[in-house]
Amino acid sequence: MLDEEQFAWLQEVIRTDSSPLICLTGINGLHTVWTSGKKYSNTEDDFRQRDRVAADYAGWVAAGSDGVIELLGSRDGIVSVYDDVHNGAILKNTKHRLYECSFGPIGRTEGRAAISGFGPAMKDYDGRDMLVKALYHMAYGTPELQPRTGPMYWNFMEMEFDPRKVDPAFGLRIRNLVDEPIAEPRMFCDRYCIPDRPSAHQPASGTETGSEC
Repeated sequence: MLDEEQFAWLQEVIRTDSSPLICLTGINGLHTVWTSGKKYSNTEDDFRQRDRVAADYAGWVAAGSDGVIELLGSRDGIVSVYDDVHNGAILKNTKHRLYECSFGPIGRTEGRAAISGFGPAMKDYDGRDMLVKALYHMAYGTPELQPRTGPMYWNFMEMEFDPRKVDPAFGLRIRNLVDEPIAEPRMFCDRYCIPDRPSAHQPASGTETGSEC
């Protein structure tokens, strides 16, 4: 949870920074799309999302998240990225035009489970309208929750920002650690075409489908 001084600082940055694109890190789980099982709870009951683990592990509540989301949505060109849920995902808040990304794990397994109703167009646990542009999960390889194929899903987020154009461009790409640099990303979300992006990728073994924003 941001205290008043921290929120005031972030508010000043968002309102005065002239950069056409901003990458924000360190704010985890603004959108509650992940759940857990009983192994994360102090009970034998499987609470799933009711135990609010998707918010509690990062110290967030709905009101605190709403305030930050509204602030970030007050301007265009903001992408938030974090890694604590151990899943690769690219989400878009349709009301506030905010992109939130997660990635990982590297060297471990069992990331957070997806909440009931998870899909390409969905609401998070707090009722926010979301588009799931990409999902690279231990069990699933697409936002439609189709089974994942290929090697272990250890992954990282490749982020490319190009502020030179009138309409600034960014690319968000989930890559498996075993893939070559020229391989097609496992999942991707390119807001606009970036001229310098190589056009001849070599498909990786077990590559999942991608999408454009």
